[in-house]
Amino acid sequence: ENRRVAFVVEKEGVAIQYEGVISELGDSLEDSKLKQAFFTKNPKANIRHKSERYFAITPKWIRYVDVNKSIKFEIVEFVGSSSR
Repeated sequence: ENRRVAFVVEKEGVAIQYEGVISELGDSLEDSKLKQAFFTKNPKANIRHKSERYFAITPKWIRYVDVNKSIKFEIVEFVGSSSR
């Protein structure tokens, strides 16, 4: 089972590159807190179907790139080691 995930979000020269490990949220207390945090932040979101599933991604590596900087573009990296 491969639980690794990677994606890039880019807009107007600023990009976030993200790699991590995905896990499905269940009914544990910790997972319930994560779901509650999501619904608190997104009050218009609601569960439409009982079959809906929710996932969390634990970051392992994140890079922020801004190519709009004058002479040198900016790169900031985060490397994580915790596991979910």
